[in-house]
Amino acid sequence: MKSYKIPFLLIFISVLLSTYNTKAQTDDVQFYIDSISALPNDTNKVIAFNDLLWQVSSYDSVASVLIAQKSIETATKIEYYKGIGTTYKNLAKFYYYIADYQKALELYELSLSNYQLANDKQGIAISYRNLGNIHNQIGNWEQALNFFLQSLSLREEIKDTSGVALMYNAIGLLYTQVDNYEDSAYSYFNKALKTFELLSDKPKISSTYLNVGYFYYQMIYSYLELNTGSTLIDSTKFRYIDSSIVYCKKSLEISKMLEIVRYEAMAYEILGEDYSLQLEIDSAKYYFFKSLEIRQLDGNTFGVANSLLKIGAFYNRIYDYKNAEKYLDEAFTLAIEIQTDQIKAEILKELKTVYYQTGRFKEAYDAYNKYIIIKDSLENEEDIKKMTQLSMQYEFDKQDKLRELEQQKKDAIKEAQIKRQKTITTFSILGFLLMVILAVVIFRSYRQKQKTNKILEDKNEQITIKNAQLNQQNEEIEAQRDEIEKQKEFVEQQNKEITSSINYARRIQQAVITPIQFFQENFTDYFIFYKPRDIVSGDFFWGTKLSNGKLIATAADCTGHGVPGAFMSMLGISFLNQIVNQNFLNNHEDLTSAIILNQLRDMIVDALGHGAEDDDNQPQEGMDMTLVIIDKQNKSIDFAGAYNPLLHLRGDEITIHKVDRMPVGYHFVKSKNEFTSGTFEYNSNDKIYMFSDGFQDQFGGDDGRKFSPKYFRELLVEANKYSMNEQREILYKKMNDWRHTPEKEYRQIDDIIVIGLHL
Repeated sequence: MKSYKIPFLLIFISVLLSTYNTKAQTDDVQFYIDSISALPNDTNKVIAFNDLLWQVSSYDSVASVLIAQKSIETATKIEYYKGIGTTYKNLAKFYYYIADYQKALELYELSLSNYQLANDKQGIAISYRNLGNIHNQIGNWEQALNFFLQSLSLREEIKDTSGVALMYNAIGLLYTQVDNYEDSAYSYFNKALKTFELLSDKPKISSTYLNVGYFYYQMIYSYLELNTGSTLIDSTKFRYIDSSIVYCKKSLEISKMLEIVRYEAMAYEILGEDYSLQLEIDSAKYYFFKSLEIRQLDGNTFGVANSLLKIGAFYNRIYDYKNAEKYLDEAFTLAIEIQTDQIKAEILKELKTVYYQTGRFKEAYDAYNKYIIIKDSLENEEDIKKMTQLSMQYEFDKQDKLRELEQQKKDAIKEAQIKRQKTITTFSILGFLLMVILAVVIFRSYRQKQKTNKILEDKNEQITIKNAQLNQQNEEIEAQRDEIEKQKEFVEQQNKEITSSINYARRIQQAVITPIQFFQENFTDYFIFYKPRDIVSGDFFWGTKLSNGKLIATAADCTGHGVPGAFMSMLGISFLNQIVNQNFLNNHEDLTSAIILNQLRDMIVDALGHGAEDDDNQPQEGMDMTLVIIDKQNKSIDFAGAYNPLLHLRGDEITIHKVDRMPVGYHFVKSKNEFTSGTFEYNSNDKIYMFSDGFQDQFGGDDGRKFSPKYFRELLVEANKYSMNEQREILYKKMNDWRHTPEKEYRQIDDIIVIGLHL
């Protein structure tokens, strides 16, 4: 009977462990320990202890140490070194989760030495990866790369396809953190993703999506760092943010389904960074605090410190220095506790900004000095050179192994030839007569060979002449190629200078556009969906508060886009400010929307030098716009417009307030017609929308058609049940999906401005 009881008990324990809840009470853990202790001292008992240790190590340090002691005691008695290595690895997991990296490092080194004693190449490869992860966390990138490459080499040797892809991910993530390695990082992530998709490994696909999302975020972040820390983003770089958001949301969808909280937290953090770079404040704040909440619940100390750092940096970016200092101080306390120089350096960099902006210059100076000291130790050029040497050494060793195998093959062939020669020598005497006959045959063959060689020499001479001709042609081609390369460099330099000038023009344009604070202070809720087609925009928004308490707001679409449109927009904003100032003396009482548009048109026509003597040949510069004057005291709106209507939404009922069909500028038919005003009363919770034609004219969808005004109005009605910020997200997602179809990517054809105001 005894021979049947033991296997049954082992199977029973294995089933229990497979369904084990990591929130089980201490008594439940003790039950499993006692049950496994009753097993005989063999490898199955060690495996059972290690399975229990893997479950418990996520949350119970006392039980983890007890289980590890029993497992090592049993494994040592039977000299089961693989089991000892696994025990140290599983126990190190606990210290890694609580960010005690020094203790985790010691345990992973013990794990490696025992796997080496057992000659377990799979375990050795895992240990190298774990050691690389630890060194990566604490900023020792050279050491991390060394361990990652050793793990990759072993996994290739044992043909561990999934393990090789895991190392591609790890190396790609490491290169993402180091300047000048973007191409290498993307190459490794791409290879990892293809492998995991072939294996249908959803958790690892989610992890790789997350890495690619972080990679695209790092691309745009590095770009901003190189451009003196500006938060203004070149429109050509928007695709990096869009790509980062797409990949992070793909990862988030899978990790939520599989309940992988660590990946969820990381995805939320990167999404927060993406929206922060676009100054979408509410979205960024939501994602940052969602990441912090998950990490706090999971007990991930390193992750909590990183989330607090990101939130502090975010508040820095929006000039909320009080909150920035609060969260950065919390992050710094944790960073000191877990001894991670990488996070400490970033916190000091952000604190330097807080201190400087709040007038504490000595504290700013001290923080900056500490940041430089840590940064220099982390980003030493010699370390980066050594990383490059390690990568090259890995490829060299790989080729060296191939050469060694080839040499072994040649040696084997040579040895066989020697044995064959000895056999020939043994029978040489018997074959003497045969050799004489053979000599005659060889002599005749030699004569024939001489004739053949003469023919070959003649042909070789002809080939030599042709080669000389080809060499001359190649020299001419190379000279032409050098000239083309010079022209290419000249064009690239010109393009760089032009782009730099336009970027500066964009900063000027953004400086004159009405600040967001105007809308924050004067409306219950609002959104502004503003997406230029080029670096600078022909669309603009403007608003002001009059001395009588009324509010003016407008959304305008100038003729053209890019640089010409931007000049028109700045002209329009300047004239609007001038019109309001001129009417200040009469307390703005006589100012109507039609008066503003009529005066604006006259000023634009005069400024551009339009006359009336040759109407048919006058240029058609100007702008289409909707302008409203909101009287909050009487709950009424005075409006006027040029082509672009005003939409009024009450509940699910939308009203289209039509405007004059002529531009604010010279028009060969209606240049002398006056703009007309309209008025209507509104209720609390009503909403109004002003916009250019950029959104509704965008090509996309399955059949490549325009979005259309009708579809645009239906979209606003459908989104009305959500907050204004959520409505903006809906518009952003709809436009992104409309342009990016599975069959084709559609280029944005015009600037886009949509303003929604909750009255």
